[in-house]
Amino acid sequence: MLVYYSGGGAWCKASSQPDTESTYNRLTGPNFISGVFLLPKSAQQGITYTGSAEVTYLLPCLSHEDAAPLPEGEEAETLVFQLYAADNLFTEKVYQTEDVLNPPKSITSSQKNSLGSPQSKEAKRASFIKERLIELEEAAQVQDIPFDRMSLKCSREELFKWVKGKKGSLFNRISFDTFCGSWQATKGYKLCPPASVEKDFFTKIQG
Repeated sequence: MLVYYSGGGAWCKASSQPDTESTYNRLTGPNFISGVFLLPKSAQQGITYTGSAEVTYLLPCLSHEDAAPLPEGEEAETLVFQLYAADNLFTEKVYQTEDVLNPPKSITSSQKNSLGSPQSKEAKRASFIKERLIELEEAAQVQDIPFDRMSLKCSREELFKWVKGKKGSLFNRISFDTFCGSWQATKGYKLCPPASVEKDFFTKIQG
C-alpha cells in the first residue's frame, strides 16, 4: 500500500530486513521531505482490518513516479524512513483507508461499517483527536508559535469543546466522560498543569 508523506524525517539503515526486530543507523539528519512511500506490513494490516493505522516510520517506494528520493548508493531493502517532528523528536502519523494511493480491493464500505465494536470506536475517536492536534501543531509551526506536545496549554474541558467544533467531529453526541476515555487513549500528548493554562491557546494558533 502506497501513501504520500510530507514532513520531517530521516533515512535509516536497518541492521537486518525492515519489518523485523531490527536496529537502525541514521544515514541522514532530520529534514523536510515529501513523496510517496510504502506502508510497513503491520500498518497495511491495520488499514485492511480497521481502516486506519499509526506509523512511526515508512518504507521506500520504487514503483511510483513521485517516490521519495533515496540516499545515494543505498539499497532500498535495508532502508526505513523515520518520522521526526519539528523539534527533531520521533513522531507518528495516522493514515486512513482514503489516504492509501492503491487501496486493496477487498476493503468495502460495508466491511468498514461493520467494524463497530466499542474498542474500535474509541480507537477512531483517539485517532481523530490526534489528527486534529497534528494539524494544530503544523499551524503553530507555520506561525512560529511554541507547541509542546507534552504540555498543551489548555484544560481538558477546553480541549473537548475545541474537538467538538472541528469539521466531521466524532464528539458532537458524546459525553465529557466518554471524551475523557478517548483522551486517555490518545498517545503522545499531555495537558499542562492547571496553573499554566492559556485561555486563548487554540484561537491564537488557528484563529
